[in-house]
Amino acid sequence: MTVPDFLLRYSMVVFFLFGFPFGKEELFYNLYLGPFRVGELKLSLRDSSWTYQNVYFLSAVLKAKSPFRIYDSLFSISRKDDFTTLYSYKKVEEGGERKEISYHFREGRIEYSDGTVFSSVPPPKDLLSLWYYFRLFLPETASATFAHFDKRNYLVWIIPKESVKISLGMKFDLGEFRARRISPRTSPKSILGDVYISEDSLRLPLVIKTKLLLGLVRAVLKRREAE
Repeated sequence: MTVPDFLLRYSMVVFFLFGFPFGKEELFYNLYLGPFRVGELKLSLRDSSWTYQNVYFLSAVLKAKSPFRIYDSLFSISRKDDFTTLYSYKKVEEGGERKEISYHFREGRIEYSDGTVFSSVPPPKDLLSLWYYFRLFLPETASATFAHFDKRNYLVWIIPKESVKISLGMKFDLGEFRARRISPRTSPKSILGDVYISEDSLRLPLVIKTKLLLGLVRAVLKRREAE
């Protein structure tokens, strides 16, 4: 199981757009397999520039102890205006195995570090930038975007569901939120799960859920730090 499995495994229709009101943000999550806490997840965003473009530097680090040791990381450089992924890097460490892969997006082509090349029209989002894209757009009706991960192109439908109340508990001192459940679906089929995004100006991904063979995996926000 990798970061994409937990996290993140549209022609663009824009219903609502806002800019992140900070230059740096870190989100900290507890990971649960069923009722058991098995690890932690950290998502980071930094406003910066790269090759003369305004971009976000995004990263995710996942650590888990059960059922076996996992230490996975995902990093991407994404264009600020539409979250197109210009560069994506993934490192997977699971048990005794380790794999690394990366790609650049250049002029309609996705060029992997191992020499594999894919055409990409329209421009892609990787798994990490895709989840941040969900934060920017909170549509009232279904919309779609385009993604590329694990060497496949995907059409991703964003399917908004009901608005619910979510309490993150007194333990984390985050209080209660109104949140919109987003259920992304892909063609071809992939596992992305559901995300609950707060209906305030920060659009925080409060809870991320996905069903795996081992059971229901949840990432629950416990702390946010921003500048």
